[in-house]
Amino acid sequence: MALQGVYINSEIQMEEIQEPPDGVYDIIQDDVIPQTANMSQNSGDGIKAGNESKMVTVKRWWVVVVVGVVVVLLLILGAVIATLFVIMSSNQEEIKKQIEIRNNNVVERIGKLENNNELGEILLQLHPVLICRNTQVNTIAFVRHINGVNGLIRCDNTVPDGPWLVIQRRVDGSENFYRNWDSYLTWFGDVQNNFWQGLHNIHKFTKEGVELRIDLWYQGEHKFAEYQYFRLGDSRENFALYISGYSGTAGDSIVYGGSSHYAYINEYPFSTQDKDNDPNPTRNCAVELMGAWWYRTCSYANLNGLYEGGGDDMPFWYTFTDPESLVPMEKVEMKIRV
Repeated sequence: MALQGVYINSEIQMEEIQEPPDGVYDIIQDDVIPQTANMSQNSGDGIKAGNESKMVTVKRWWVVVVVGVVVVLLLILGAVIATLFVIMSSNQEEIKKQIEIRNNNVVERIGKLENNNELGEILLQLHPVLICRNTQVNTIAFVRHINGVNGLIRCDNTVPDGPWLVIQRRVDGSENFYRNWDSYLTWFGDVQNNFWQGLHNIHKFTKEGVELRIDLWYQGEHKFAEYQYFRLGDSRENFALYISGYSGTAGDSIVYGGSSHYAYINEYPFSTQDKDNDPNPTRNCAVELMGAWWYRTCSYANLNGLYEGGGDDMPFWYTFTDPESLVPMEKVEMKIRV
């Protein structure tokens, strides 16, 4: 029997409180209370699940947005690249067409001209080295004020892998090549036969590096030497020779024997009878060989030597011609291409 205190008239009286029948307490204790707890727990789990579901939905929405933005940006970038490619392709095709039209016009007008001076006027807008590449015929033209170049040019389309621009030509002894420094700075000679293009012009033609071909005719035989790289320094370097990459049939008489050999003239300056730039203090190779060339002590080549006298005084190429022979070289041409 449980007792419960009740306030009556400020006095406490004890009443009997009937206990619940057998089994009721167990129901309340074991069933009702746990059910209430389970309901509270289920309600909390439902709220938590709802919140988590909302969070997942929000995350998915942001992923969709980000992916969409990336896709749009990629599409825009692709469109821009495609547009630029179309513009560049269009410009390149237009440039090619303009070059082809210009070249065709030059060739057509060259074919109609008989006066070399008129031909030179047409070619004033072209660099001399490129003139030969824009013609289909052997060309001789007078060229003025093209990048500071003055003189005559000769193109050779008769040899393989041409055309080539001729910078030196010897066919006989009618032109004096035993000249001073000032003479070799500029163009001299007869473009139909013997001539020298001039150190200033050759430097301007080759300052970016070009190919060099040397054709030699000796005792009825023709041989050649080609160099993949050829360049002349400027006047401050006394037009030093920079050359490499030999191939051909005439042998290499310029870098012969390597840098330790006395005939090796790569990177050596140009010399004339009045301007001795060779490194030997006791010799003047230009005077000894009666020519003008790139000398060391002295050289295995002397293509600007005299035709008279024989021996070392004549134009020679040691690996092909006999420098001790009294038979002169029949013909020599130095030519370049880009």
